[in-house]
Amino acid sequence: MNPFKKLNSRTWGGLIGALLSVFMGLAVHQNPWSRALENASYNLLFLPRPIAPVDDAVIVYLDEESHKELDQRFNQAWDRQLHARLVEQLTAAGAKAVVFDIVFSDPGPASAADERFAAAIKANGRVVLAADVVATAYGVGGVAAKSVTPPLEKFSEVAGAIGSAEMMPDADLIIRRHLPASEDDLLPSLSWA
Repeated sequence: MNPFKKLNSRTWGGLIGALLSVFMGLAVHQNPWSRALENASYNLLFLPRPIAPVDDAVIVYLDEESHKELDQRFNQAWDRQLHARLVEQLTAAGAKAVVFDIVFSDPGPASAADERFAAAIKANGRVVLAADVVATAYGVGGVAAKSVTPPLEKFSEVAGAIGSAEMMPDADLIIRRHLPASEDDLLPSLSWA
């Protein structure tokens, strides 16, 4: 007796659907346009979502207008007195966290400004600083080794956390995935920290 004769049309439909899904998954995975399709799948999740106003977060940009308004040179690091004053004001305002995506790895031109900034970080207790993580060697499967450039020791010692400022944008320069640290990572991502 033929076992296929016992299957009804609903079962056949399910089997055919499952086989088509596997086939399409393999086809998409092996084609160069699969990354574009994957990116579109991330983007589509945000289309029906309404814009949600955020009242409890502030982003401070160090853009061209800021350089001009605060009289900072374009070819030099910003005066750390400004960073210190910002942290002091955010601490006084009760900020739950302060995150810098700037790597403070070199001493500033004025050591007094560095001391004030370190004191402000310590007084706040919830400042997250960025470290620079750079690939130093590549192997067959991708990055084989990385090195970390941490913030200055005087800042690292008093920071609430340190995270990697490393970003991995897609080909269209949009960052869609930001994963927590794996055991291969030297530091968690800045946002995870």
